[in-house]
Amino acid sequence: MANDIEVFSNAPLPAYLANTDVAELNGALTSHASVSFPVLSLNGKRFTVVRGDEKKVVMNPRDPDSTAQYIDVVLVRVPKYTAKAYYTGTYNADNEEAQSPICFSSTGIIPDETAKDPVCSQCKLCPKNAWGSAVDASGAVGKGKACKDAVRLAIAPTGSLKDVMLLRVPPTSIRSLGEFGSQLTKHNVPYMAVVTRISFDPNETAQKLVFKAVGFLNEAEFKEVEKLNKDALTMAITGETPEVLAHLASFESKLKEAPQQAAAPAPKVDKVEAAVATGKVTGEVLKEVVEKDNKKEEVTEVSSASEVPGLEDFKF
Repeated sequence: MANDIEVFSNAPLPAYLANTDVAELNGALTSHASVSFPVLSLNGKRFTVVRGDEKKVVMNPRDPDSTAQYIDVVLVRVPKYTAKAYYTGTYNADNEEAQSPICFSSTGIIPDETAKDPVCSQCKLCPKNAWGSAVDASGAVGKGKACKDAVRLAIAPTGSLKDVMLLRVPPTSIRSLGEFGSQLTKHNVPYMAVVTRISFDPNETAQKLVFKAVGFLNEAEFKEVEKLNKDALTMAITGETPEVLAHLASFESKLKEAPQQAAAPAPKVDKVEAAVATGKVTGEVLKEVVEKDNKKEEVTEVSSASEVPGLEDFKF
């Protein structure tokens, strides 16, 4: 048996391997390796491309001494889920890449299986996902959420579509992204078909992004992006890996199978008491009151004291 990797280039593939599902068989091998991809970070309101340990700030091509005011990209894939991440200690939005969340969710519904220390079994029930749970560096409680929302976009530079990378849209910019989507829908244009210009809102001190369509892709470019949209690496960037989706599907299946608690019957409300409490007296209520007043209780006739125990000493 040859162990040298050069065997793949020096000899043709054996015929008996022609119909083998290599991807499925080798999945056990590849699943142990973490997926690596570049990240477009927003450090200090600067666009920075992070590739492993290498960081490169995107500079202004017209003024190499200043940072880029905007970038033109293609949105390769936008997930339908809003991701969540909870960090211990002081969270720094300007340097998110240097921090690791102890609990996170790619779907915003349940924590991922790989989360280090899940806070709650469901995101909607988590106290860290509640408004007013945020705490700043000084220890003061804020109006926001301790668990940070983000939309994991898979983007690519317009000049290098296959160089797909991650851009986490911060919570302050999620609304802007939604408004951009509404504009595209109004004009019947898919997000994958346009060149999207991303810039920082100059009127905001926080990391608020602005999205704007500045042109169309040509047909060949659009076809290439369509293929990349469902690529395994792209799905990993958006957090929609087979493992994450299978974990979510299992949770939703168990949720449907769980017995539903029957609703408690509504308490019977006396019409007369309700009328008195609300001050609304109707003809129906008056009729019921009159009927109650005219109703006579039936009296059982007793012929002698001996017929009723305990009345022996009374005379009739």
